[in-house]
Amino acid sequence: MSEAHVGGNSHPDHGGAGAGPDRHNDLDVGAIGFILLIGAVMVLALAYALQVAYYANDDNLVEERVLSHINDNANAVFAQQRGKQAGTGWVDPQKKDAVHIPIAQAMDLVVREQASLQHAQGARSGGGSVR
Repeated sequence: MSEAHVGGNSHPDHGGAGAGPDRHNDLDVGAIGFILLIGAVMVLALAYALQVAYYANDDNLVEERVLSHINDNANAVFAQQRGKQAGTGWVDPQKKDAVHIPIAQAMDLVVREQASLQHAQGARSGGGSVR
């Protein structure tokens, strides 16, 4: 073997004979540290963004659940009231002193009652016509 091979730095890929220490195996610690710092900041920013998105969505879901519950209760009350408006029955079943009837039927009764009152007044005052 020749002396060039004994030193270990004579290979052309390692800088040749007299090129100094092996530059390919040196680590650039500053660049690695900077890349790690940037990566850590990006991971933290992503975690924060995901947390913000999650809690924003969670608030919307809570709102929807509350509104849905309110709507369900309101729909049940409205259905009960519509049923009461469409039918007849006692206002207070224990007292049995007043009844409820559909609005259209109540309006017809009021119109008939007013017409009969006007007709009766017209007959007493001299038989004038009712308009």
